[in-house]
Amino acid sequence: MIPACLSEDWTFWPEREDLSAEFMRLLTAAQDGGATIAECLLIARQIGRGDALSWHCEWKNLAEINRERAEAALASGHRATAQRNWLCAINYYNAAALPLDPADEKRRASILAMQECARALVEARDPAGEVVALPWLGDHSLQGYFLPAPSVNGPAPTVICIGEPGHRKEEFLFKLAPYARERGLSMLAVDLLGGQGDDFLEQIVRRRDIETSISAIVDYLSSRSDVDFTRVAILADGWSSSFVARAVVHEPRLAAAVCDGGLWDLHERAFLANRIMRPDVGLVPAPQMTLIAGNIRCPVLITLGDDGWLKPDRARGDRRSAGTLRQPEPCKRIYLRLARVAARRDGTAGLIDRSPPRSEIQRDAHARLFETILECLELGREFAQFALVELLKDEFPEFPVLLGKARHMLLGLVRQ
Repeated sequence: MIPACLSEDWTFWPEREDLSAEFMRLLTAAQDGGATIAECLLIARQIGRGDALSWHCEWKNLAEINRERAEAALASGHRATAQRNWLCAINYYNAAALPLDPADEKRRASILAMQECARALVEARDPAGEVVALPWLGDHSLQGYFLPAPSVNGPAPTVICIGEPGHRKEEFLFKLAPYARERGLSMLAVDLLGGQGDDFLEQIVRRRDIETSISAIVDYLSSRSDVDFTRVAILADGWSSSFVARAVVHEPRLAAAVCDGGLWDLHERAFLANRIMRPDVGLVPAPQMTLIAGNIRCPVLITLGDDGWLKPDRARGDRRSAGTLRQPEPCKRIYLRLARVAARRDGTAGLIDRSPPRSEIQRDAHARLFETILECLELGREFAQFALVELLKDEFPEFPVLLGKARHMLLGLVRQ
């Protein structure tokens, strides 16, 4: 029987699909100790329908109740009970912060309380974990929770757990840590925000070298004597994890990876090719020419949901195409097409061929070509930044507007 609070006219909150999805996530977290179904159903009855402030208050109050239980249990010497209540408090604080604006003080307070519970949980473990700082950028360090493997004499195999930019690491403490512990693995849960607030996310995603964060994490693990550095793997939580896949391509020290294997990158390229670019403009390589999917050398596990949009047979075919149908010189093909575009602009089409530039006129033509390439890259970055900013707004813009802006930017370059 479906509980009254989960009747068909309430469950999915048509006006707030984000809250409905978060509630379902909370229910599924119960199997890993990150929630209790009874508490979730009780709170669901008390939340005003589609009311963000009511949502925040109810989940925050429940988080504080669990936090108080954890502290009382620890004071009485009941570590296991304390840890279970801290796990629930972490998840409920995270849920409480969801609908609020990044600049809202109530959101910041909930995230700070969540992190305090996480630190207490990590320190109460046996063996005790650590809150670690990992140097990355000059003015920004990553932050992580290192949880050593139990009952291991000497260095232990270690798994890095990281989510998409903006995904906080605290969720991994109930979602992944128990499975690492059962298998004798040390775990490093890390996120890109570090000690910064959510408003720092925009600065992170604008970086062209975001995948270097993975190398910074691997550098840190290489300095630890309790890590078997020949057996370090990475698990990217979330489907669109191509920034991790890009890092795996350039990070030979990783022994294995669980990520999308570049499939998201494949479909992004296919989308651009089919929806934005004109058929006669070959500025976007074909999907099988991606540099990610065909160049990962360590073993990769790609997980797909049973009801997901990408089916296993199609994913298997995409990966096979990426590995076997890659053209040997994709950059050269794009180079020549851009060369012809640049040459048509100033009447020097006859000077562009497959040979390297030898005459002064040819060198000038190739110089203009590279200027065009740089312009194209810059416009692409500008559009990506614009799209991200729009996607993070409360009111999602009409998708055709985004497509129109992209088409205008790219075709404007070609018509120069």
